[in-house]
Amino acid sequence: MYNLLDEEHYVENPFLAQLQRVGWKIYRQNKADPEDIKELTGFNSGEEPVYGAQTKLRESFREVILEDELKKSIKKIVLAQ
Repeated sequence: MYNLLDEEHYVENPFLAQLQRVGWKIYRQNKADPEDIKELTGFNSGEEPVYGAQTKLRESFREVILEDELKKSIKKIVLAQ
């Protein structure tokens, strides 16, 4: 279990694990390097996050809406109906 008393270990990680179990894709941005974005692929036995390869979802932070991701999601919703 955790020796740290912080929000990331007791609130954020369990919530992200729950979202992942219901099918959400989770991406984490490195606080020190905003260009470093990795998909969270799961949690190890110590309940620490496991990350996949670095990914790029936008060309700059001026792109507020992730247009490609939005289009894919809308298409999935429409096809499911």
